Amino acid sequence: MSVVIKADLSEFQKEMRALMVQLKNKSPLYRDWGEIMHNSTMERFRLEEAPNGQRWPELSNATKRARLKRHGNAPITILRETGDLAGSFHPKASSNRLAYGSNKVYAAIHHAGGKAGRGRKVAIPARTILGLSKRDRGDFEHQAVLHLKRR
Repeated sequence: MSVVIKADLSEFQKEMRALMVQLKNKSPLYRDWGEIMHNSTMERFRLEEAPNGQRWPELSNATKRARLKRHGNAPITILRETGDLAGSFHPKASSNRLAYGSNKVYAAIHHAGGKAGRGRKVAIPARTILGLSKRDRGDFEHQAVLHLKRR
């Protein structure tokens, strides 16, 4: 089972289109963009914030109590109790596209929010993981220009 989360990048895509048509082999650029996305996503987990810089909602008191019970006085982090979720995000680049995401089904509910648990009684707030920040977009454009200079 795979979960696809799409972001509206239409403005960014318009800006990049003119640069991209000039590149014959896009695979190296897509690989570099994948690395940028991966580094940015890992930083997002570390800072516990969305691509727009907004902090993720705090954990519920019940979750905090359960974490303290399981791990004692270890730092209580959001979406990083075991590192499995953050470690599941990876880029996949080909000659005509870049895909970035997680193979964990539960990644979608943490990203978009929703009801979970038995009887779907637990409300999980959205903690936006995927997306491009302004800095990411600038880094993407910079990489595209570098690749154009190399051709």
